[in-house]
Amino acid sequence: MKSIEKKKCRHCRRLFVPDSRNQNRQRYCSRTACRKASKAASQKKWLSKPENKIPHSNECILARSFPNMLIGCSKTIFYEREHFISI
Repeated sequence: MKSIEKKKCRHCRRLFVPDSRNQNRQRYCSRTACRKASKAASQKKWLSKPENKIPHSNECILARSFPNMLIGCSKTIFYEREHFISI
């Protein structure tokens, strides 16, 4: 059986033993501050992609609710910023 090598955490720079099932992808240790840094980094990476951009604050977007479309309802939802307005 192959031994697992220690890695250096990207946040606190301490050595840690990654989970054996995830050793090639784990970059942060299990400390609370490091988990929060990992979450912030992954959100930043996700939001940096053009298809995941949040619309400008003054734009309204018309969207159809997917669950409503499944049941045949044509109810539309307008949302502006973080507020949802159902019509």
